[in-house]
Amino acid sequence: VYTLTNNAPSNVDWTAAVNQSWVSLSTTGGSLLPGNSAPLTVSLTPQALTMPVGIHTAAVTITNTASGAVFSRTVTLR
Repeated sequence: VYTLTNNAPSNVDWTAAVNQSWVSLSTTGGSLLPGNSAPLTVSLTPQALTMPVGIHTAAVTITNTASGAVFSRTVTLR
């Protein structure tokens, strides 16, 4: 679970995406009021059980839609 926090003086609209189908997100976007936080839960889908043995990675990308700032986090399945 990631916590998204808005420390800005105005609302922040954001989107979230993942680049692999074996990973899912609890939501793919929203708006945060100043001083507010929201959880973003990253989960494995049933497809993760069918992956071949090895190390697999996925990227979770969170974008501030107003500023264009992008934050990326890596998910690793071993």
